Amino acid sequence: MKKILLTICCTFSIFFSYAQGAGKSAESVWEAYQADPSKMYTFIDGITNSDSPKDFIPYVQRFVNANIKRGVDWDVLYDELKETILPKDPDVATYFGVSLAQNTESYSNMIKALDVLPKTHTFDNDFIEDAVIYPDGRIVIVIKGDERKLKYGLLIYNLFEEDKDPYMISSFKTNYQVLLYQPEGNSMLGIFKYAGTKDDYSFTPKTAKENDKLELYVGIYLNKNGEKVGEKCIQYNSFAQAYNAEVKAGQIAKKKTQDAARNKHAQIEKVLVQKYGRKAFDAMENFRPYIGMPEGIVREYKLVMQDVNFNAYGFVRVEKGYKVYLPTRLFATTASYINARFPRAIYTKNGKVAAIKAHPINQGGLSI
Repeated sequence: MKKILLTICCTFSIFFSYAQGAGKSAESVWEAYQADPSKMYTFIDGITNSDSPKDFIPYVQRFVNANIKRGVDWDVLYDELKETILPKDPDVATYFGVSLAQNTESYSNMIKALDVLPKTHTFDNDFIEDAVIYPDGRIVIVIKGDERKLKYGLLIYNLFEEDKDPYMISSFKTNYQVLLYQPEGNSMLGIFKYAGTKDDYSFTPKTAKENDKLELYVGIYLNKNGEKVGEKCIQYNSFAQAYNAEVKAGQIAKKKTQDAARNKHAQIEKVLVQKYGRKAFDAMENFRPYIGMPEGIVREYKLVMQDVNFNAYGFVRVEKGYKVYLPTRLFATTASYINARFPRAIYTKNGKVAAIKAHPINQGGLSI
């Protein structure tokens, strides 16, 4: 008889304890957990014993973040997700899994946490920060964590080899990477554009819409193990293609500029040699004008530098009956840059160079 009574008492006690758990609201469970965060099962048991587990959704991300920060092993929380939370309520499990994916530097773990979740959801970009849950099973998370532990870093330019990020990504190279998990096929890591647009990469979790059609704009493709299996850089199918295309384009542009400069110089040379002779032209080319050379070439000689050309000397005043020509600012800067010596002033009279004021380092020269 005593054994029967003891059994009844124990059964009643267990039922009563369960009923107490079932009767607690999500808010009260959260408050109890916060009072002693070391007892994480206060929260987990609260979910499993609740008749309204979805009420716990607003607290899930904070719970996972706090426990990872406290040092709880990621795999322990993953096991709770898979074995406890998911069987109880798939929706709560979805928020739990997304939060876990945000709290790891392992791409394989990110995908593992999302891959165990249901493949259909209710659209949400509100309850969970820096994430989007799409109805078709796609999930977006902004990459966080310790940049030193993330193989591909946090920012877009981190995806590229050092000093090999092409200029075409300059407007968004410091944007945070985003992971787009897909239930079927490869996941994508990088920056996304809206499908059907040329370059609308304004997508963010906060601006997400339920029927978003997204394409990888700049980034990489990851398989289920979190391994890189492909690349994309705007219209190019690899980072190397994008970088090499810019290098080649730069080389072509540089050659065009150099060819244009050579052509312009040849035109100037032809005209000035015809008007003033080869000796006078070569003297100006070598920054060594001489007494008696025509004034006209001092006035008309131009230096050609890539895609610009400019006069070497300009008339500034008449001094004691002499016209004074001084180096133009562009000419002086250019000549100094290549460490060339050039006259500080050229004096002309009656259409000829009459005197030259030498550079301070040069010896000789005449003064007025």
